[in-house]
Amino acid sequence: MQWRRQDPSGEPPEGSDPELWQLFQGSPEAREQGLWELAEELRRQLRASSLPGPDTRFRSRLRASLVREAESRRRAPRGRLGFALGAGMGTLGVAMLAAVVVSLVVVPRASAPVTVVAGVAGQHQLPVTTAIRLSFSQPMDEAAVDRGIRIAPAVAYQASWPDPRTLLITPRDELEANVGYVVTIVRPDAVSESGAKAASTIVIPFGTSPQPATPVAQPPTLVSITPGPQLPGPGSAVGSGVGGELVLTSGSLIQLGGAALTSPSPTASASVSPSPSASATPTPTPTPSSSPSGSGGVQGEWLYALTPEPVLISSDALDAVLSPDREEVAWWSPRADGDLVLEVAAAAGGGSPQALAASAETDPGLGWLDDGDLLYSAAGQLRQVSLDGQVTTVDSQLSISSDGFFLLSPGAAQLYSDPGGVPTVYDLASGGQAPLSELVGLPTWSAGSGELAYVADGGSGETIEVSSDAGLRSRQVLAAPSGSALAGLSFDPSGSYLAYTESGVGAGPLLELADVQSQATAALGDFASVADPVWSPSGDQLTVIGSGSAGSPSQLQTLQLTGPTLTTGAAAAQQEALNTASQLAQLQVSSGMGAAAAIQALLAPGASLGQSTLLPGHFDRFYAVSSAPGPGSAYVVQLRLVRDATSSSPPTYLAETVTVVSEPDGNRVSALSQGQLTSVPNGPLVLSATLGQTSSGAAVVQIRFNSDLEPSSVGPQSITLRSGTTELQDLTFSYQPLTRTETITAPALGSGRVTLIVAPPLADVDGTTIQ
Repeated sequence: MQWRRQDPSGEPPEGSDPELWQLFQGSPEAREQGLWELAEELRRQLRASSLPGPDTRFRSRLRASLVREAESRRRAPRGRLGFALGAGMGTLGVAMLAAVVVSLVVVPRASAPVTVVAGVAGQHQLPVTTAIRLSFSQPMDEAAVDRGIRIAPAVAYQASWPDPRTLLITPRDELEANVGYVVTIVRPDAVSESGAKAASTIVIPFGTSPQPATPVAQPPTLVSITPGPQLPGPGSAVGSGVGGELVLTSGSLIQLGGAALTSPSPTASASVSPSPSASATPTPTPTPSSSPSGSGGVQGEWLYALTPEPVLISSDALDAVLSPDREEVAWWSPRADGDLVLEVAAAAGGGSPQALAASAETDPGLGWLDDGDLLYSAAGQLRQVSLDGQVTTVDSQLSISSDGFFLLSPGAAQLYSDPGGVPTVYDLASGGQAPLSELVGLPTWSAGSGELAYVADGGSGETIEVSSDAGLRSRQVLAAPSGSALAGLSFDPSGSYLAYTESGVGAGPLLELADVQSQATAALGDFASVADPVWSPSGDQLTVIGSGSAGSPSQLQTLQLTGPTLTTGAAAAQQEALNTASQLAQLQVSSGMGAAAAIQALLAPGASLGQSTLLPGHFDRFYAVSSAPGPGSAYVVQLRLVRDATSSSPPTYLAETVTVVSEPDGNRVSALSQGQLTSVPNGPLVLSATLGQTSSGAAVVQIRFNSDLEPSSVGPQSITLRSGTTELQDLTFSYQPLTRTETITAPALGSGRVTLIVAPPLADVDGTTIQ
C-alpha cells in the first residue's frame, strides 16, 4: 500500500518556452513519457533553422482555435480535433501544430468512464461506527454525486469531500447492527468534472456485525472450539482485521505441514532517517530464515495475518497496533544503527510496508489517533505522523514515562502512561487524570462503550475494575479467589462482556467471560496455558493462544460462541426454545469447521435432517422473527436467513420454521423446514418486536427497525396493537431515532393473543413506505 502526495507545480525550466510549459503543466503523464522534451527539441531545431516565418495572423487564429477546442473537449465526450489554418502557415506552423497535438492526445479523454473503489464493499462484519469512503478515478462533480446517493436501508447521513476524488458518507447515528446495506449512485449523477460518467450505476454492498443480545446475567456460551496453526514459540494476538483476519506476532516462524512459512512475504521494506521530514527509500527485505534479526539489542517478532492461512507482513516487528478501521497495522522495526523505523501495511497482508518515521527512543509507544494519523513519543513529547510521512509535535502537557511508553484508547479519548513509575490515565478531552496505584499489568478499553477495564490488587486479592470516566471512579466487576491471578482482559465489540483468564495456585488457567453490568460470569474452557483473547468483529468468536495439555505447543484456538436473541417478557420455556433455534441459525450462517457436529448435538433423538437443510451456506446473517407454542410441549420458531446484496443481485432471505421440543437434558430441534429464496422488499423492515410489562401492570412493546424512519409517519396511523380481537386504546407512542426503536405503552393487556400490526403510512427518511 502506498500513500502519495501531489507534487507542487513549479516554474518552467530556464530557457524553455512558457507557452509549451503551460500546455504540459496539467499532464504529468506526458512529461513522464518524454513528450515535453520532444516538443522542446522540435522548438529548438526549428528556431535554429532559416525557414521563413508564419503568417502574422496565424498565431491569433491558432490560439483562438486551441481555446475553442479545449472548451469543446471539456464539454463533449467525443469532440473532433480541428483547427482553422492559414494558407501561409509554413514549416514552423506545422511543427507547432505537431507539438500541440502531442500535448492534446495525452490529456485524459472525457469519455473515459468513472470508476470507484470502496474499502467497505463486500464486507459483512463491519463495525456499526463505519463511515463509508469512496475513492473515484477522476475529480467529480460533487453536487451531482451528492444528488445521486441512495442508501438502503435508508440512513440519515452527511456527505463531505476531503478532495474532489474522495467522498466520505458519515451516518448521523451508528448503523444498525446485523444489517446488510447497499450504497448506490445512479449513473446520470455519477459524473466527473470533465463530464465523464460511470459505465453503470455504482453499487456498493456491505454489512454490519451483529452485537450479542443475551438475557441479563447470561453471557454468551460456548458452542465449539476449532484448533488453528501451532506457534513454535511465544506469540501474541494484535487484534482482528476488518475482514476477520487475525493479526498476530510470533517469536518463531509458524510451521505449516512441517515446513516453515517463507512465502508470501513482504517484497520491500523501507528506511528513513530520524529527521521528521525525511523521505522513505525502499530497500530489499531479507528472506526470512529462522528468527527476526533485530539490532542494537532490540529484536522484533514475525508479524502475520491469519486469513485463514498465515500471511507474513513483517519479519521484524515491535508494538504492532491496528488502525481504528482495522484496515492497517503499524509497528516499529529495528534497524542496524539501533534506531526504530515506524512502518505501516495492510492488515490483511500483501503489498509492501511504508516507512513513516524513525525514532531513537527505546520504547516510543504507538497508537492510532484516527485512521490517517498515529502518535508516538520522542524526547518526552508526543509526535503525530500522518500516513504520508508528515511529522508534527503535539502541543501537550501530558507527562509520558521516561522510556516513552504509552497506550492510547480507541478514538484517542484517553491515554495511559506511567511517569515516575505512577500508572496514570489521562482524559484527553477534559484534561483530567487518575492514578491507578493498584494497577496490575496494563489497562484496556472498550471500542463499543468507551469504558476502561483493569486488574487491581489492593492486598486482599485481585479484582477487575471498570470505569466510564478514565479511572476517576471505578466499579468492581468481580473479585478473584485468594491466590488467583487475573489477566488478558478483552472487551467484546459491544462493550457488554469482558473475556479474561484466571490462574489459581497449582491449576491451569481458565478462560472466562463476565457480564460487565450484571457481573455474572461463565467459564469457556480449562487450558494448560491460554493468553490474549481476541474477539471477532461480529462478537460471536473468541480466538486465544493456548494449549490443551501441559508440554504441548501453543496453538491458535477459535471458540464459537452463541448470543441468543432476547425477547423481553417471554416465558422461560419459550425463551429457551428461541435460544435453541438461534443457536441453530448461527451455526447455519457461520457454516464453519465443527458446525455440522455442533448442529447434530442440537437435534432431538431420532431427528435426522439432510445436509443441504442443515447447512444451506452462503448466508451472511439471521433474524429470529417470532416464537409461538406448538403441539404438546413444543415451540415453533420462525427464522430468517439473509444473504446480503452484491453489486449485481439484491438481498434475499430464506424463511425457516424450526420446531423445538423439551428434552430431559435441555431443548432440542425436532424438525426444520425451509421456504423459497425470496428478495428482501424495499422500505423499512421490523428487526424485532418485544413485549414487556411494568411493575404497575402497563404493557410495553418495543419495535426495532432497520431504517431511519420519518418520525411523523410513526404512530397510531401506522401501528395497531390488539389483545385477542380487541384493538387497544389510549396507547402512548415514542420514537428514538438514535436506536431506530418505537416504544408503545398500553395501560393494560386483556387475555388472549397479542397481535402487533405495522403498516403504511410508516416510511423511512427517503419516503419509502413499509411493505
